[in-house]
Amino acid sequence: MSKMGRPELPDELRKDAELRIRMTREERELLDAAADGKTSTWAREVLVRAAKRKA
Repeated sequence: MSKMGRPELPDELRKDAELRIRMTREERELLDAAADGKTSTWAREVLVRAAKRKA
């Protein structure tokens, strides 16, 4: 039988580091609204784009 589920990603594509940010409930709601339900992905893309501009 084959293995079920999503295939593993190569090491260079695996997202295994975490960044925890404390914020108010209102700030979180603002981010959630801007992200259309994909807050983690949206925040990662925005932060990485901003960091690349600064580099």
